Amino acid sequence: MDIMTGAGLVGGLAVIVLMVFMGGDLGMFLSDHAAIIIFGGSGAATMIRFPLSVLMHGLPLGIQAQAKQANDGLLLQLAAQVERAIGGKWNDGKVPTTHVTQG
Repeated sequence: MDIMTGAGLVGGLAVIVLMVFMGGDLGMFLSDHAAIIIFGGSGAATMIRFPLSVLMHGLPLGIQAQAKQANDGLLLQLAAQVERAIGGKWNDGKVPTTHVTQG
């Protein structure tokens, strides 16, 4: 977790507390309008971020893996195992410019 994650959590909580102190209640966050804004906005942001060709074949999937310091070999083994499991067919079969096979 980096500093911006913590800042985002504190900021989000501050918005909720501010809205309650301004005369609202927690029920205003559970209304139909709130759900439309949340899910509609998330859908719109997804459509803006990804072209139609990507959306037609499913959204990209990503993982984040961590290991102890100086244990990069474990992460490389995990990455190789994932590539073998999916048959190397990630990213529409395109190899990125920086890849273990190019070097």
